[in-house]
Amino acid sequence: AVDLWSPDAILLTALAIATVSGIISLEQAVQGFGNTVLIALGSLYVVAAALRISGALDRASEMILGGEARSVQRILLRLCPSVSVYSAFLNNTPVVAMGIPAIRGWAQRNRIPASKLLMPLSFAAILGGMCTLIGTSTNLITHGLMQEYGFQGLSFFELAWVGVPCAIAGLLFLIFVSPILTPARRDIRYEEEKKRE
Repeated sequence: AVDLWSPDAILLTALAIATVSGIISLEQAVQGFGNTVLIALGSLYVVAAALRISGALDRASEMILGGEARSVQRILLRLCPSVSVYSAFLNNTPVVAMGIPAIRGWAQRNRIPASKLLMPLSFAAILGGMCTLIGTSTNLITHGLMQEYGFQGLSFFELAWVGVPCAIAGLLFLIFVSPILTPARRDIRYEEEKKRE
C-alpha cells in the first residue's frame, strides 16, 4: 500500500514468515519453485529480456511501425497482428512490457498520441496469448493444474481452435473501432514538463 518494498521482497518475506511460524512446512514452501510451469514462465522472461537487450525488439518495432505515420488505423493494422503473433510464442506480459517504451518513443518522434496505441497493444497481446499454451501465464497455470489433478495437459496449439477465431475478431475490432474509442491524450511526462516550465 505504501510501496516501500518491491513485490518480490514482499513475496519472499511473507513466505519466510509463513514457514518460520509453522503455517506451512519447508517442503510446501519450496515446492512451488520446482513447478515446471513456474520454470517455463521464468524462461520466457529470460528470452524476452534477451530480445530487448540485444536490440532485436527495437529493430522489430521500427520495421513493424515504419518510418512515417499516416493514420492511427494504418499503424494499428501493422502493429496489432504483429504483436499478436509475438505474444503467441512469447508470454504476453513481457511482450507488452517491452513494447511500451518502443511505442512511446516512436509515437513521440512521429507526433502520434501514444494513448491511441498503448491500449490496442495490450489487447493485441492478450488475443495472441490465447492461441498457444505459452502465450499467457493463465494457460500455463491451467496446464499445470490439469496435470497435477491427473488430467492430460494441453498441447501447444490446442487452444488455437478457439483462440485464433477470437483473435481475428478482436484484431478487426482493435484496428477499425478502437481508434474511435481511445482518447488522444498527451504523454504524462509532456504535461509535467509543461508545468515545470
